[in-house]
Formats: sequence, C-alpha cells, structure tokens
Amino acid sequence: MVNALIIDYSSANLSGFSGAPSAGQLAEVKGILDSNGVLIALTVEADDELGSEDADQVEIEGFVTHIISSSMFNLGNQKINITGMTRFEGGMASDLVLGARLEVEGYLVAGTVFAEEISFADNVVLESDAATVDHAAGTFTLLNLPGVVVATDSLTEISGGISSFSDLQPGYHVKIIGRTSASGEVIALELDGADSSDPKVIVQGPVDALSDPYIVILDVAIDTTGVPDGAFAGVDEAPTKRDSFFGSVIPGNIVRASGEVAFNAGVVWEEIVLEDDD
Repeated sequence: MVNALIIDYSSANLSGFSGAPSAGQLAEVKGILDSNGVLIALTVEADDELGSEDADQVEIEGFVTHIISSSMFNLGNQKINITGMTRFEGGMASDLVLGARLEVEGYLVAGTVFAEEISFADNVVLESDAATVDHAAGTFTLLNLPGVVVATDSLTEISGGISSFSDLQPGYHVKIIGRTSASGEVIALELDGADSSDPKVIVQGPVDALSDPYIVILDVAIDTTGVPDGAFAGVDEAPTKRDSFFGSVIPGNIVRASGEVAFNAGVVWEEIVLEDDD
C-alpha cells in the first residue's frame, strides 16, 4: 500500500529490489486501476531518482495517493508542497483528488518537493457535434454521447472555427482533449470547434464497465456488435480479436472508440482501441 492507494504487485515484474519491496522504499509503479480502486502493478522498479540530497530541479510523475492538507499531498511516496508560486497546467489546486495523475516539476529540500509547476494528465478525447450549449455556465453536451457534460474554464485553449466559447452553437462539430473531474464532468483543456456538422464520433477515456459486446466509457454505452475482429486493437494499435480484447481490458483502462453517425441508425462504431496511458 502507498498511503491510501492499495497496490497488488503479486504478478508484477520487480526491478532493482534485493527482495520484496519494503515500507518506505521509493518505487516507480506502472499498472492499471481496477474497479475496486486497487492498482494492479505490471512493473515495479526501485526508484531513488530524487535521492536524499537537496536538488535545484526535479521532475516526478505519478498518482496522488494521499491528501495531507490544502497545500500538501503525496505523489506515490513523495511528499509534494504547493506554494504561492506554484503554477497549474490543465487544472487547479481544487482538482487535486486521490488517483489524479500528475506531473510535478520543482525543487527538493529535506525530502519534500516544492512544486513550481503541476500538470494534470489529459487522457480524454471526444469528438462529435454539440447538442446543447450553456454559455453562462461554460458547459455543453454532445450529440450521440448521452450523459457526457463538457466544462470549459479560463485554461481551455480554443481553436478552429471559433475564437471563444461564446461562438459555439448547437450543431457545431467539436474536438475535445481533456480530463475527468471529481464531479464527473469532462474538463476541456483544448477545444477545437467548426461551424458545421460532421458525422465522425470519438470517445476516449477510462472504462467504467464492459461485457461483450458492450463497453461503457464515460457513462456512454458502446455496442460493439457490428465491429469486426480486425477493428479491435491493443496497446500500440496491434490488431487483436474480440474475445482477446474483452478478456484483457478491465475497468480503468483507457479505450478509444471511433465511428460515424448513420442516417436513422445512431452511431455505427468502427474501431475500438486500447490506449497506452503510461
């Protein structure tokens, strides 16, 4: 266990340890969060990258495992301190929650990293036509992706055929790169809008649940019945068969589903890919 995060390393490849990992030992863990919030480790590598000596510049990436206070948290075993000079990229201090994936740059003093910049991971990709737009709230929904609410803020980069969020109208085709929030909304880090419609639909994000032929991503139930074997792919987009795909993917994995809207038939899903979210 790393603070509040339970890690199952029983089947992981261990590297750099003289025996089993011990309490207080710094390690780099790569794995997959299961539906119970347990990190199933694929690799565990002893990591003394930060060391015990002070350093003017350090960089660390990982998951938030413990919230100590409004200005202190743990990224894995590493204590991170937020100062009045800390810059946030893709989010803000209030978005720091258990399990959030971050990259932190700063300096090391007495074993604590004083963060100069904290960047949030962006593993959500959406593409569809806008359905409803609330300019006052800065939110919108998407056709053919029911239940998904996208929120914009002052950090959202807007491009394409719109120059500001106020230009976005229902029916405009949008592409979003973002992340999930504690409230369940998708926070848009990048919003590309076109003042026309397009049949293309993409949803990429963490899997909520799956049972062949259905896979649920961001509360969107995707029926893969019409997707042929050759259109399923694993990490690095290596083709795989349907049964292998559903047998290897678990809740928490990042999966991308792509398709197009067919007249009077909703979305016809064409490709399902397991993304590498390391």
